[in-house]
Amino acid sequence: SSSDSGQHVKLVHLKETRPASPLIYLSETDADLSHEFSSDIHQNQKIRTIINKSSPHAPLDLRESNLTDRDLLMVAEVAMAHKQCKELWLQSNTITSIGAATIAHAFTKKNSVQVLILHDNPLGDEGVRCLAKALQSKRSMLTVLGLE
Repeated sequence: SSSDSGQHVKLVHLKETRPASPLIYLSETDADLSHEFSSDIHQNQKIRTIINKSSPHAPLDLRESNLTDRDLLMVAEVAMAHKQCKELWLQSNTITSIGAATIAHAFTKKNSVQVLILHDNPLGDEGVRCLAKALQSKRSMLTVLGLE
């Protein structure tokens, strides 16, 4: 609202609200990923071995693997981009909104994931927003998303 207080002074009253769908800038995520990617991608050798042994286009089961957000850099690059796995089972790990942003970023690039299960991870609202935004990409082939 606004009001004229006289003497050429106009008061404008604003109320800050939260939009139903806040903007998410994946380009900022791109910069973060490229910085971390080169030095930390293969930090978890156990996960690296599991992914390398998996067949192309095969489901990848990494539930209860103590995955961290940094491990998802490897999952996104090797499992999603190179191996083109169709199913990713990532439930019961410690994936936060940062890891969700990494996965979201991968959905904007070439990948074949049709099933993504993220049950029992502390993704938070921001992590879910990142995923939702990325899944609007025409490149996304996802048909099942588990967020229980």
